[in-house]
Amino acid sequence: MFGLNKKLNCVSANSRWIILIISVIITVIDQLSKYAVIKYLPLQEDKILIDGFFKLVYWGNTGAAWSLFKDNNEILTVISLIALFLLFLIQDKFETKKFEGKIAMGLIYGGIIGNLADRIVRGHVVDFLYFYIIQRSGKELGFPAFNIADLSICIGVGLMFLLILNKQDEPKMKIDSHKNHSNSVYNKEDKDLNNGSDATSKVNKAIVDLTQKNER
Repeated sequence: MFGLNKKLNCVSANSRWIILIISVIITVIDQLSKYAVIKYLPLQEDKILIDGFFKLVYWGNTGAAWSLFKDNNEILTVISLIALFLLFLIQDKFETKKFEGKIAMGLIYGGIIGNLADRIVRGHVVDFLYFYIIQRSGKELGFPAFNIADLSICIGVGLMFLLILNKQDEPKMKIDSHKNHSNSVYNKEDKDLNNGSDATSKVNKAIVDLTQKNER
C-alpha cells in the first residue's frame, strides 16, 4: 500500500516537473522575443518583413485578446493571477496524466505567465506578430497582432480540447469492440451448431441405411 502511494506521488511529481519545465521554456522564449522587439522597434512602430502579408510590430495592448477591454490592465492583471491560481488547483482534472496533456498544460501556463509578466513590468502586453493582406481598395485588412504567449495558449487549449474529445470517444470504441467480439462469438457458436446438426444428420442417415441393408 505504502509502495503504491509512493509510486503515485513520484508519477505526480514527475508530471509537475514536466509541466514546469515546458512553462519556463515558453515564458523565457516569449520574454526574449519581446525584449528583442522592444530594442529593435519604437512603441507603435512596425517593420514590413513580407510585403502585403507580414509585419513585425511593437504594439502595447492594455486589454485582453484582440484588444478587448482596452485600458483595463490592472483589472486584467488580477484576473490573470486568479486564473493562474485556479488552473493550478484544478490541473489534475484535465488530461495531465498523458504526455500530450502535460505539454498542453505547460503551454497554457507559459503563455499566461508570459503575458502576466508584461502587465506587471511594462503596464501592457507586447504584441509583435501581425499578418495582413491588402484589399483592392488599398486598405489593410489584418489579423489582430499577437505574441508567442498568445500562440502558446491557443495551441495548449486546442491540444487539451482534442484530448478531452478523444477521451469521450474511448467508451464508445470499447462498446463497439465488445459488440464485435460478442458477434464473432455468436457466429462461431452458430457455425458449431450447424456443423453439429450436419454431423448428426449424417449419422442418422448411416443408421437408416444399415438397418435397411440388414432387413434385406
